[in-house]
Amino acid sequence: MPSLLSRLEFANLFWSAALFTAIYVLAYRRYIFSIFDPFNIPLVTAIFASVLMVNVVDDRRWWFQFFSFQIAFFLGFSRNKLPRRSPAPAKGAGRTCLALFPQDLDVLEGATALLFLLALGANLYLGATAGFPIFDSRAGTAKVDTFVGGLGAVKRINDGIGVFVPCAALVLYACGRHKRWWLSVALVEVGITGLSGSKSAVLLFVFILASLTHHEAFRAWGATARLKQWTKPVMVAAVTWAVAVLYIEGGAGIGEAATRLLVRILFYGDMVLHYYHPDVIAHFAQYGPLTYLTDMLNPILGMLRLVPYREPLGYTMVGLLAGQNTPGTVVGPNTCFYVAGHIYFGGAGGFFYSMFIGYSVSFARKLFFSRPKIGVIAFVSLLATSIHIAALPLDAQYFVTLMFDTFAPACVAITISYLAIVAAASSPDHSLRQEAHP
Repeated sequence: MPSLLSRLEFANLFWSAALFTAIYVLAYRRYIFSIFDPFNIPLVTAIFASVLMVNVVDDRRWWFQFFSFQIAFFLGFSRNKLPRRSPAPAKGAGRTCLALFPQDLDVLEGATALLFLLALGANLYLGATAGFPIFDSRAGTAKVDTFVGGLGAVKRINDGIGVFVPCAALVLYACGRHKRWWLSVALVEVGITGLSGSKSAVLLFVFILASLTHHEAFRAWGATARLKQWTKPVMVAAVTWAVAVLYIEGGAGIGEAATRLLVRILFYGDMVLHYYHPDVIAHFAQYGPLTYLTDMLNPILGMLRLVPYREPLGYTMVGLLAGQNTPGTVVGPNTCFYVAGHIYFGGAGGFFYSMFIGYSVSFARKLFFSRPKIGVIAFVSLLATSIHIAALPLDAQYFVTLMFDTFAPACVAITISYLAIVAAASSPDHSLRQEAHP
């Protein structure tokens, strides 16, 4: 009987996964530009959250709330379609879509170099003081509890600068600026992120490659063809790296590590397992729209020491469910939009919140892939935002933190680079060189 029951449970999981995969893929296929689209991550999360909802949660009222929020997200998301892709971009299309002024490229190069050196120095300091989490015998928890005290800044550097630098480096490569150097910078930055124990370090590189090579401004350039041919091999490397990290964490065989990766994919929607319990829902009933605002800004204000840090909602849920058996290092699931909407805005308000989140995600993607003529720095900023926006439906607080950790240091570095270039251009030696070589 136990074996038969387990077979029935497996069959239910399999057929519900197949059904929801078909539903979500058919609904979103017109809005996804590639199998390597960053939005595939929240899409997979929605699929498996739906599978867990119908197989784990018994109260059908929560089914209605969950799926109504999923529909609301789609209604908002579908308002913005990606621009149609022309079959053969005209020669020089990249020049018409981007304003490639030499000074802008110089400023971007200087800022990217500063940010790369900051990330490299911070991670070398981490390795020298606490060690790299990927090499820790308890890598699964080391990638969380290593980043305490002042070392928490290193994780934030990796999450923010770790995206902006490869975005800028690959754009500079495509623009023909010191190609070997900037390609090396992008690869080293991905390696640095991997040392922190991230299973998605290489996957991030795939998303940046896919987004760049799909953009109209770069498809007409020869460098884009070379970037595109790396996408599939790098995707294989991303899966291999994820299995390797799980192998290091668990100390088990490769086969078991691969199985654990499949289980991790299934449990992308594990918020369903933590929230839909009477005690957990009752605990969060006191939260409201004002709490939402303070929670969104808490990681930023906490870093500035203006308010004390508050643990993420997912961590609180794990503690509530574990009770007296709460482990020393508590980690929890991301607070996806369908849970955040219900916690902060209730049933009716959560519906419109889900619609707003869906609209915001598709709007940011459409803005990046549209074809107005913009500067290269603005283009890199939109590229980084289009990568980060995939985190918004998964955890709005984490998305806000990512944006701050990316653009606060980037703006400082760009300002420093710009002032340095202006100062160099206005120096007497520079003026004399211009006069000597008219």
